[in-house]
Amino acid sequence: MNNINTWRSQLPHHSIYWHDDEAVDRLNSHPLSQALFPLLNETLKCVTGGATKSDLWRYLVLEKKYLYGGIYSDIDNTPTHKINEHTIQKDDDFFSILEALGIIAQYFLASSPRHPLMKESLNAGLQKLRSTHNVMNNNPADTTGPGAIKRGFIHFMNNTSNGYIPAGIYSGLDGRNITVVGNKDNSREYVNRGGLSLRFKREYYGSIGTKHFFDSYDLPRTGRISCMQHLRMSNGTNRIANYTHDGAKYVES
Repeated sequence: MNNINTWRSQLPHHSIYWHDDEAVDRLNSHPLSQALFPLLNETLKCVTGGATKSDLWRYLVLEKKYLYGGIYSDIDNTPTHKINEHTIQKDDDFFSILEALGIIAQYFLASSPRHPLMKESLNAGLQKLRSTHNVMNNNPADTTGPGAIKRGFIHFMNNTSNGYIPAGIYSGLDGRNITVVGNKDNSREYVNRGGLSLRFKREYYGSIGTKHFFDSYDLPRTGRISCMQHLRMSNGTNRIANYTHDGAKYVES
């Protein structure tokens, strides 16, 4: 993909790693991951969309890299000329950009080891996911995606911010810092998210038997099963939620 080559050319001293579904599941089930986040394994049974799993994993992979930290980017992002080997400074504790909502962008994250924003965002995502009313509609944009990192930032700032911020340097939990650059009115100044069109994504997801999360918003509301109901019904098993609507209620597929 051309955008991957752009990352390589603009960050020549960085190594690039791709993580597939198997790698994501391996990290989620790792004993250290389970020890750090006791609710993770159980709550994963309520993950019914790939975007939700990816959201939780990106916080975990940056949180768990205790010795190294790292940079995360969605695979369809393309860096502009403003992302290069000098963009992230050596003393930046955490680096991110502003997205169009005026919050920290969740699609590009650069973290030093053990940064509390990643821990707070993951916990915020897990808690919100457990409170969902329809387990078949994870609504990741609010539950585990941008909404989670906004809530994680609010917790990081000890509730002194509402999460909508300008560029700047922010100090929070454990004396750690977050550097935020960019402008919500020009959210593609540093990273262009338009690498893959929504149409292409929908076609790809359809080819592997799943849906884009946008297409889950219109699921029937009658007889819905919440995450907590599913956890009670699946207690003692690793059964992932998988229900279909029979016209009156949701039944196990």
